[in-house]
Amino acid sequence: MKWFLSISLPTLIFWGVIVPVLALSRLVKYREKLLSYKIKSRYGWLYEGLNSRNFYWEFVVTYRKVALIALSVFLVDVGSTIAVIFLSISQKLTNIFYFRRLRHYLS
Repeated sequence: MKWFLSISLPTLIFWGVIVPVLALSRLVKYREKLLSYKIKSRYGWLYEGLNSRNFYWEFVVTYRKVALIALSVFLVDVGSTIAVIFLSISQKLTNIFYFRRLRHYLS
């Protein structure tokens, strides 16, 4: 178990927290120029298909996924399978509400 945590926790922190924060900080820095060719060719894949005012939404989705994965990996060992299932169902219901109500994506 100790070797598992020593490998998975830094990997989860790096790919699940640090890399998305760096990418989001770039988008926030260039948010006024998101439609320019230079910025769109570099970072366009991060916000393609989203409304221009909601360029950050993909990161909200990413952090929700990271939270679900982290809880399902680290809580299953404790025996909280029901908590993970409840979290998954509540996340899906939240998804339905946000995607239908707020319309972050282009039609």
